[in-house]
Formats: sequence, structure tokens, C-alpha cells
Amino acid sequence: FEIEKLTSLMSLRLDYNQITEIKGLDKLTSMTELWLGSNRITEIKGLEQLTSMTSLSLSSNQITEIKGLEQLTSMTELWLYSNRITEIKGLEQLTSMMSLSLHSNRITEIKGLEQLTSMTSLSLHSNQITEIKGLDKLTSLTELWLGSNQITEIKGLEQLTSMTSLRLDSNRITEIKGLEQLTSMTELWLHSNQITEIKGLEQLTSMTSLWLHSNRITEIKGLDKLTSMTSLSLNSN
Repeated sequence: FEIEKLTSLMSLRLDYNQITEIKGLDKLTSMTELWLGSNRITEIKGLEQLTSMTSLSLSSNQITEIKGLEQLTSMTELWLYSNRITEIKGLEQLTSMMSLSLHSNRITEIKGLEQLTSMTSLSLHSNQITEIKGLDKLTSLTELWLGSNQITEIKGLEQLTSMTSLRLDSNRITEIKGLEQLTSMTELWLHSNQITEIKGLEQLTSMTSLWLHSNRITEIKGLDKLTSMTSLSLNSN
């Protein structure tokens, strides 16, 4: 009994198998959700006809290159985390994208996302990124995860005024700056960096949770305006 005969299928879960190749799905053109995570897939192919797709998971595979998705312009959610991807590309046509997960790969540069202006959630943590850039036009972003990279400076976020949740933990940041415009922020992770002073947060009066533990901070100051805060972490400084 072959899956390709089930042409009315809208949702298909094939995760946690031993699949090595995507094939036999061409005729499932009603499909909107496809889960292929935790397999042994090395190449994205065989999905070109599935133009109704809105959610696709290819996480935890052995994929090295983002390709073969150009026709899937209805896509709103894409999970590609825990692969072997080195470059962000091949997503330019997916302008309906709202949530993109690319964490735990081998990405060194933020690029190729400029057209995805509907995106609200972007996960790029646990990569090899050294600089925050290429995000200026993603003004709908509310959630950005950039923890566990090699970032040394907070910059390039000034336009992202819808941001409510930002993760920059476990980087090489020495100074809190460049966040003044992000007045909608409620959650900020800056722990496990090399920060020596609490400053640059005075405008973030909507903040409810702030993580600053495991830094090099010697004095508690610069927080008196954050009267909405319910959770503050300053241990291991």
C-alpha cells in the first residue's frame, strides 16, 4: 500500500524513521503539513509539487544545503534545525514565512532573509555566527534567538521594534547597547557573556524577565526604571 495513492492527505508524519531520500510524494498536492524530522535525509528534493504546504519539518537530518523549496510559496513554518547547513539561501521566494528554525547548524553569516518580512520568529542559536546583520527589514520579528554563537557586539537590531523576546546568551558580548529602541521587549537573555556593567536598558520598561547571570558584573545598577520586572537573574557574576 503506497502513500502516493492517498491523494487527499493534508498532514503526514514520517519523523523518527530511517528515511534517506524524499520521494513518492509528488501527487500529494493537498498536503499542508509534512514532518520528516529525525531521519537520515541528506538532500531536500521531491517536494516541488507540494505548493499547498504551510508547515515543513526536516530537523535532525544530515542536510547540508537549503534548496528545492522555491515553489513552496505558501510556507509559513519551516524547521531545519540540527542539520549540517552552512549557508542561509534558497528561501527568498518564501515570503509568507512566519517561523523559521535554523538553530544547531554550521551557519557563519546571517543573510538571505531580507525578503521574509512577514516573519515573527527566527531561531539561529547554536551556530557559528559572529555578527548581527541582515535583519533590518524583518520588522515583524517578535522572537529572535541568537544564543550560543560567537557574537561580540549587539548591533543591527534597531529597526526591530516589535521584538518581545531576544536571546543573546552564551556569546562574547562585553557591552549592553543597541537595544534602546526595542521598547516592547519583555524577555531578554544576556547570560554567559563577558558583560561588566548593567546599562542601556533604561528604555525597556515593558521588561518582565532579564537573565544576566554568568557575566562579569560587579554592581547592580541601571534597573530602577524596569518596574514591570518579575524575574531577574544575576547569579555567578
